[in-house]
Formats: sequence, structure tokens, C-alpha cells
Amino acid sequence: MRVIHIVNDVLASSGGVPRAVIGYALEVKPFDVASTVITVRDDRGPTVQLGGVDVLQANSAMRAVALLHQAVSQAEGDCVVHVHGIWYPLSVLASIYAAVRGIPLVTSLHGSVHPIAFAHKRLKKLLAWRAYQKRVVGLSDIIHVTTEQESRYAGDVGVRVERIVVPIGVRRKTDRLDVDNAKAENRVVFIGRLHPIKGVEQLIDAWLQISPSYPNAKLEIVGDGDREYVSQLKRKVQQSAACDSVEFSGVKYGEDKWSAIKKASALVLPSKSENFGIVVIESLSVGTPVLSTFGTPWKDLLDYSCGWLARSETEDLKAALDEVMSSDVEHLKKMGENGRRLVLEKYSWDKVGAKMAGVYLDRVKSG
Repeated sequence: MRVIHIVNDVLASSGGVPRAVIGYALEVKPFDVASTVITVRDDRGPTVQLGGVDVLQANSAMRAVALLHQAVSQAEGDCVVHVHGIWYPLSVLASIYAAVRGIPLVTSLHGSVHPIAFAHKRLKKLLAWRAYQKRVVGLSDIIHVTTEQESRYAGDVGVRVERIVVPIGVRRKTDRLDVDNAKAENRVVFIGRLHPIKGVEQLIDAWLQISPSYPNAKLEIVGDGDREYVSQLKRKVQQSAACDSVEFSGVKYGEDKWSAIKKASALVLPSKSENFGIVVIESLSVGTPVLSTFGTPWKDLLDYSCGWLARSETEDLKAALDEVMSSDVEHLKKMGENGRRLVLEKYSWDKVGAKMAGVYLDRVKSG
């Protein structure tokens, strides 16, 4: 059996979707499910390998669909087409191709019908949704969502196709946070895109207010964004008497990113809205507690006592950060162990891969 993943972009800078696609493709292998990824908008040649997965690349959506046809024709056994994201010409064309050919079609929304995402270029999206996109999504045999929250949002915009929740996973790390050293560094870290929706400005405001109470404490900002917005954030810090307590580190990948997570007493994801937030499970997997907001789907942080939730306003973040910084080592250790247990029970790629493989196999059987 072969699953052909359709995704508009596989660049690491494009966020969590490429990591999720490669993860799903890799982790279904033990269940005799092979994978091919087809994409546009990359410049590394017509075929590359990412994490051991073949990625076929085209310079247009039409050429990518031709690659899809070729992959289907050459596949041995059953095929499933898995489209990641909507609104893109490639996702529309690939969905129509699968429906016309009678190939089982799975569509992952990846936050594309979240109210805030839907509000971006609202008139254009509303016209597209009513003209064709809703019907294209309706061609799917099943809709994949990563959280129950996303499933509700899909229902709110009129998606009537069966929906199944399969989260994004994380590879288990054998090493874990050295809480004593992390606490000694007195550091918290934000990792993500620097954008107003991520709540970074409110986080900085809150941090600058509490930092005088915690000498030598640091807030590390890892990520990048619009140049003007990043400059605005840096000016805000530079104009504060506590400017030395904030570090802008730019984008970090691989072990550099893991190192930033493991050096921190806690990771902060203060988003006003978030569809999933892979960095949350990455942090929990190494025992770093997480402070996030009620605008994210991370009620698990409270249910498993492995983090904190606050509103995304400055005053609420200030109180939550104060609680983080005043937590003693034993409390952080306990929260870290709880976080690792949460990942093991719900978000390890072993479990996620098995569930996604079941989705594919069920589609083939029912087709």
C-alpha cells in the first residue's frame, strides 16, 4: 500500500506542517505503508529525500498533479491520496484527481479553517469557500484534524465529512532536562514565528515587568518574522531598563533548538490562537514544562499537571511567568516527569503512526 502526500511546501521555515507530513510518512512504515511526498515551491531539485522519505518536486501545481498521476500508475497495490492543507491550487487539483480516479482521499486541514485563519483575507476566502473549496473538501473520504477543537471549527464552517482526530507526534528523547542546571540558568524560552498572533509582544511586556525581581533571569526569543515587526520588538526591549534580560537568538533548528529547550526552566507559547503547537510536545518530551494560553488546544497541560495556562493578555502572562520563575526545582522536576508521561501516552510517534496507518487501511477497505 502506498500513501501519496500532497503538500504545498516542505521547507523547514514553513512551520509545523512539513514536519508533520514527514513524520506521518515515516511512522507508518512499520505497518507496511509506503509513502511518497509531492510538493511545489522548493528549489533543491526534482527529487530529494527528507528523513528517508522521497519528495518529488514540481515547479507548478499542474506539473505536481502529473507527478501524482505517475506515482499512482507506478504504485504496487492500493493507493491513498493524503492532501495537507486547503486553499492552494495543488490541494484543489489533487483532490479532484483522486475523486475522479476513485482513489481514497484523506484531507488534513492543518488549521486552515480556524476562525482567525479564515478571517485572514476573509472576503477572498469566503468567496472561494462558497464557489468551490467547500465542495472540494467534501470530496474527501475522511477529514483529518489534529485536535477536537479543530474538528469543531470544521463543523462550524459546514464540513460534513467524517472527521478523525490524530495528533502530530514527537520522537521520544532518551535524554531529558537537567532541571537543576536549567533552574540555575533561570531561563525561559519562546520558540516560534514572530507574529502578532503568537503573543510575543505581550510576553515581552510581561517579562520586562517581572525580570527585576529575578536577577540574572533570561527570556530567550527563538524565531524570526516580518523584518519591521521584529525590529519593533527589539526596539521595545532596547528602550527598557531590563533590556539585558531578553535575548533574540534568531531561528534555530535541530540540536540547537533542542539545546534551547533543555536549557530552559519552561517554554512559553503565549499565542492568541494556535491550531496545535508542535513545540509544546517537543518541550514536554524532554521534561521542560510549558506555559501556554487558553487560545491554544493545550488543556492537557492542566490535566497532566505539566504546565500552566493563562490568558494572552500582559497582566495574566505576568502572573503566570511569576509563578514559573518562583517554582522550585522539585516542582519543576515533577511537572517535567508528568509532561514526559503525557507525551508517552498520547503524542509519541509510535502511537500516532499506528493510528494514522489505521486511517489509511480503513479507507482502502471501505473503498
